[in-house]
Amino acid sequence: MPRTKAERAALLLIHTQDGQPDGLAERNRMKIQLGQTVQDKVTTFTGVVMGRVEYLTGCAQVLVQPPAKDGAWVESRWFDEPRVEALPVAPIVIEIGERPGADVEAPRK
Repeated sequence: MPRTKAERAALLLIHTQDGQPDGLAERNRMKIQLGQTVQDKVTTFTGVVMGRVEYLTGCAQVLVQPPAKDGAWVESRWFDEPRVEALPVAPIVIEIGERPGADVEAPRK
């Protein structure tokens, strides 16, 4: 039995059974893609997936940005990936050119 945090984390990442992966990576593979329009199954919050993250603990989340309401910005929200479903809308594609990255520079002091 692993005793340290590092040993437990390593076991989580590379655990195998009979030489075959235990399916952890397959279970955690993100199914929702950037640019897809999704809807939260619980709240019906709807918007475009602008970001996604996968944690060591196996949790996968997506950042959903709804459209502006009456010309005002609406705050985006993070949802666990299994809570959202993709809607039958063509994904948003943004041409990033040769300078991928943030829309604006970070503030400087």
